Amino acid sequence: MKKGLGLQSPKKMTEKKDFRLTQRMNSCLTAPNDSILVALKDDNLQVFSDLINEDELDINHEYVEEESSTLLHICVSQGKVEFVREILRRRNVKPDHPHKMLQKTPLHVAVENGNLILVDMLVRVSNVNEPMANGSTALHLAAVRSAAKWIENEL
Repeated sequence: MKKGLGLQSPKKMTEKKDFRLTQRMNSCLTAPNDSILVALKDDNLQVFSDLINEDELDINHEYVEEESSTLLHICVSQGKVEFVREILRRRNVKPDHPHKMLQKTPLHVAVENGNLILVDMLVRVSNVNEPMANGSTALHLAAVRSAAKWIENEL
């Protein structure tokens, strides 16, 4: 095989395929809701996508080990755009599901983090008027964030 063409040897391709298969097999040994956290932690979008499409997976499950966050909350708080895109493709996802303890929807979290890509994705599927426990909506949070930036720039 010629070097410098960006092509992988058949051996490397097989090793990569074997590694993916091993990861997938290992994930089958545990419940999908547990395995998906491993795929997320490992930044393995392929395994994450496979798992998210399994019928047994409760897409709106609250993970105790993640402070009662749903997958959508976790991915939004970590800024994982491609993972969020995969979650939003699921028919039964509840994008307005408030976090059990924080009472924030994923849209609130995206606005607070200033992640405009995620805000744009979530605005299309969420109730933008959904209030937090204190009555603030995503628009309120955006206005406060914008005012804070403006004040910071003026000082």
